[in-house]
Order: sequence, then C-alpha cells, then structure tokens
Amino acid sequence: MPRMPTEIINNDNLVTVREAAEVLGVSINTVSRYCRRGKLKAFKVKSVWAIEKAGLEEFDCKSKHNNTSFEPPEEEVQEMWDTLYDLIQTSQKKRNRTKVDYKGSEVC
Repeated sequence: MPRMPTEIINNDNLVTVREAAEVLGVSINTVSRYCRRGKLKAFKVKSVWAIEKAGLEEFDCKSKHNNTSFEPPEEEVQEMWDTLYDLIQTSQKKRNRTKVDYKGSEVC
C-alpha cells in the first residue's frame, strides 16, 4: 500500500504545516504562504508541505529578532493629528460654501 504524504513527513528532520504553525504561533494558512513564498525551507510531497526543522528553527529565530514594533515620537504623532484636523476643517469649509451656478445665482 502506498505511503501517505503525512507518513513520509513523520521523520526527525521534517514537520508538517500544522506543527510549524504551532511552533511559530501563526495560522496554518500563514505557514502555507511562507512555504509558497520561499520564506521557509520546505518542499511538497504530493500536495502536502514538508518543512525542514532546521529551516523552521532558523526562521523562528529571525522572526523573533525582526519582530520589533515602531513607535513614532510623540511630536510626530501630534503633528500628523494636527495635519489631519486641518484637512478635515478645510474640507468642511469647502462643503459649507454657498454654491453658485454658472450665471452667478445661488444654488441650494
């Protein structure tokens, strides 16, 4: 009887997408996307991804180091809010202007 792809993957050097998702703390779909895009060292056995453990550990280590969130300085955030506020005020003023048709008569 032919072996199933998951049986082939069950060895010491390979993990399934489900196992990789648990290790990385992401969804199965995300791991599949990483495999398709070449971010993880993986190959397909029939229709099932086989992921190399060494590549998974390397990827996990890299993602932990690159997982820094960026917080802009408070002054920049305030400046962005001020700019947004000004844009909204300008837009509202334009909307509230009296509209005039091409003959110069007011239009409601």
